[in-house]
Amino acid sequence: MLKVGSAYEVRRFESCIDQDTAFELATVETLEQLNVHLGVIPVKVEPNPACRFLFVHSLGQNSRECLDTTREMLLLAFYFLQVNPEFLDFLVLFGHQEQATDLYFSAFRQSSRLLRREQGLEIPEWSWSGFELQLCYGLKSVESSTSQKLSSWSIRHYVVHHTFDIVFIRANWILIKGNKDIEHRIRTATHASESNLQDTFDHLNSAFVAALDVHLLLCDWSAANWRLYIKFLENELDRLTQGVITKNADIPVKPKVGNDIIAALTRRDTQVSLNSQRNRPYNTNGFSSFPSKKTFTTLTGKKQPLPPGMKVTASDRPEKDVRQNSWGQQEFSFSDIQDVHHLEEKANETIAVLKLNLNVMTQLKEYYLDVFSNSSVHASLKSLKEHCTHDLDHFRSRIEQTQSDIKLHILRVQALSRKIVDRKALLSALLEFENTQVNKLLALHTKRANENMLDMTRDMNQLARKTKTETVSMKIITLVALIFLPGTFVSTIMSTDIVHWNNNKREYQSGALNAYVYTTLPITSIVVLIWGVWQWIELKTDRKHQKQYDVRLNEPDT
Repeated sequence: MLKVGSAYEVRRFESCIDQDTAFELATVETLEQLNVHLGVIPVKVEPNPACRFLFVHSLGQNSRECLDTTREMLLLAFYFLQVNPEFLDFLVLFGHQEQATDLYFSAFRQSSRLLRREQGLEIPEWSWSGFELQLCYGLKSVESSTSQKLSSWSIRHYVVHHTFDIVFIRANWILIKGNKDIEHRIRTATHASESNLQDTFDHLNSAFVAALDVHLLLCDWSAANWRLYIKFLENELDRLTQGVITKNADIPVKPKVGNDIIAALTRRDTQVSLNSQRNRPYNTNGFSSFPSKKTFTTLTGKKQPLPPGMKVTASDRPEKDVRQNSWGQQEFSFSDIQDVHHLEEKANETIAVLKLNLNVMTQLKEYYLDVFSNSSVHASLKSLKEHCTHDLDHFRSRIEQTQSDIKLHILRVQALSRKIVDRKALLSALLEFENTQVNKLLALHTKRANENMLDMTRDMNQLARKTKTETVSMKIITLVALIFLPGTFVSTIMSTDIVHWNNNKREYQSGALNAYVYTTLPITSIVVLIWGVWQWIELKTDRKHQKQYDVRLNEPDT
């Protein structure tokens, strides 16, 4: 179900002044309802409301989603209200998008018709005189966000189109914003003055002042929450880089190897207070003399001050945990530089957005001041100039006050930006210094390993020489054994009863030979079989160990 938003109208009740309220709230959901509401189909020839607010929102209550309306409904509303074409440029800020596009687009456009030759469409039955103030602009503010995982704040924008008929005293407003924050502010402000609305829109002076008040309300919204957002950026910078200031660089760096790398992946949700680490002593034997009791300071999104009615839970804002080494000091990595760089981008983005708002407010103020400077304008404006001088001065003063607050925010963010640059440079230098120290330590370890390897090589050389000598001795022993082995075998056979000499007569005993063969062959077979089984087990074990070694060798580094 598509809808164009809420049409919040203040109507002229000439015969219904005693009504409880002078407002009518209507939610238009279809093109047919919009035609009926505007009096297009069927045609209603009656004066338009004294003041109409047309609110258009997004489907997902943020500007990165499509507007909750249709193209035909917008065209009908824009055509009926005679919206100037420049307003279409502001619609590119809305629509389905992964990241906010055209974040730095902000402008002020006006196409007023105050002279006779500039007179627009005149329809007295609809209270259109053709003489009107017409302008559109866009402003941005920062609001608490529950849809982003990396930050609890988001820069939001809204666009405004306003026409004011100076003859029939008719004001039309089109306000497009992702959520309903502006709508709630407008409705709250108008509800507080309902008792005087009838008199307000009966007179040109009071209606014109009411339009100025709406502009001031919108400008105040664009200047709200920046102090809280800047404080959030400052806290994030301190959380990420406070250890850079307090870290003692004289403490020896121990490179992580083996299981230490896996242990370093374990994160904690707290941060040790680092206020006095620089002056804490340490021992060169590897045992620190830090106190056993540590002070923890939790830095979560819940401690960030938020506007009333806005709640952010800690589970919605996972923060990067602070890593600590064995000395209790904060550890840093290249990802910390990336996080600090992200803060720098946010700070620069804030400066640009604040300057854009400042420029739009300046143009808005100068527009209303310049309208009355032309001597050939409509007679109604001359009357306004005579009776609303004080109100214009008040409008200019309020705008300048808001601009002064924005300028202070810009100075604060500029100081924060310089601080971020310095912290990032110090963090880079610290990482480079630690990298140098680790390289020196690794070089020392490599030198010691090489020395140990040299000693092992010498021992292996000596062992090889001894092995060579023993091998020569074994060869000599084996050669002697081979020489005497045939004679030993023959003498062993002849010492048995297989061949027996009696009075120089040889006697051959076949039974003794059979007994010898039947006994020797099985025993020899059993010995050979046991040796073969033993060799097979050893070979299988070696293959298993080799396969496990190959698996560990091919595992990717973590």
